[in-house]
Amino acid sequence: MEIIGNGMIAKSFKDYNFKSVCIFASGVADSTENDTLEYEKEYNLLKQVLEKNQNNKIIYFSTLSVLRHDYTDYIKHKLFIESYIENNSNNFLILRLPNVIGETKNTKQLVPFMYNSLLNNKIIQIKNGTYRDLLDVEDLPKIVDFLINKKINGKINITLDNKIKVVDIVNYLIKINNISDYQIDILEGDETILYENHLNINNNDLDIKNLNTNPNKIIKKYYKK
Repeated sequence: MEIIGNGMIAKSFKDYNFKSVCIFASGVADSTENDTLEYEKEYNLLKQVLEKNQNNKIIYFSTLSVLRHDYTDYIKHKLFIESYIENNSNNFLILRLPNVIGETKNTKQLVPFMYNSLLNNKIIQIKNGTYRDLLDVEDLPKIVDFLINKKINGKINITLDNKIKVVDIVNYLIKINNISDYQIDILEGDETILYENHLNINNNDLDIKNLNTNPNKIIKKYYKK
């Protein structure tokens, strides 16, 4: 097994050894990135990896956010990479992931962003009807293991059916960290993700023991001071 990358997701696979598999966990981690050079780096690296691993299964991590039809530079890039893999490999898993929670230095991600904003008394803006699915990073290799053993190939949406309101995430972070001074700006609207007409793998499909599916437990595991 080869692991491309050294971030939170890449490190979660360090104790696994999937035969004839390449874990591609390197690329643009900031969903607000607008530097085209950063996207070109990931694309060029991916091309090299695909050429080198023609006989191996490629595991690529995309995002459920592509289903929101919010065509930011990040989303357009993810869709482009998905299409490139589909057109240049016959042996791949593209996993569209929910918000992956774990130990990370990337404060642009949802939960660490809100956690750091609360600690630094910065205003947090949240759309009232916004929900997110959460995935414990330590459970991601278990899901990959399950899919590989089932010989599943292709593009899949991963959800553990544990949607939580983003405002509830913030309130729970406040509670478990005893934060007294904070400001939340509640906006109207939502960011609903629709799953119709896509191949989905949800918690009921995953015959895996000991998945951490409780969103509050996932948050507390990594973001309680």
